[in-house]
Amino acid sequence: NGEMLNIIKNKSNKDYLLKMIKNDTIVCKKATTNEEYCYFHRMLSKTLKDKHDSTPTHSCDELLLLKTILKTQQLLYLVKEGELIYGGIYVIKATSTCWYTVYMTRNIDLEKSKQATSSIAIIYAVYSIYKDALLEGVKYVDYGICVEDSGNILNVGLADFKERSLGGKSNARYLFLI
Repeated sequence: NGEMLNIIKNKSNKDYLLKMIKNDTIVCKKATTNEEYCYFHRMLSKTLKDKHDSTPTHSCDELLLLKTILKTQQLLYLVKEGELIYGGIYVIKATSTCWYTVYMTRNIDLEKSKQATSSIAIIYAVYSIYKDALLEGVKYVDYGICVEDSGNILNVGLADFKERSLGGKSNARYLFLI
């Protein structure tokens, strides 16, 4: 979708995204199996532990329970190359006009040569979410807060990433794609 590409301000991220979209071997798919959800949870847990000394709010079992309860009102977007998962975003369709991203993570365990692809995977997943949201008439995709320490500290780097790389509008705590 050209509209989404036009709002991404970071030129190199836009260029990498275009290359990824044109690469037939790298795809963004919606997860269907419990194994995919659990793998995503392990990636998320490792990223939060290694980068932020934190843990996900939900356990893997709770994430699977959300999948069961919410059915089609939740989606897990995974960027994959064959069986290799670069990253993903877990989304809840909060209302008919707003989707909310609960978790996003890249695969930090990939060898150095795959790290750039892993970083751009999040932007590819956002692009896919944006396309699907437009098809369903969604007006906003909320990419969540940019704070740490229970909301006491603004994570300026995360806010900047979300605005420049994801092309949204932010009030420094929340990012919305319109």
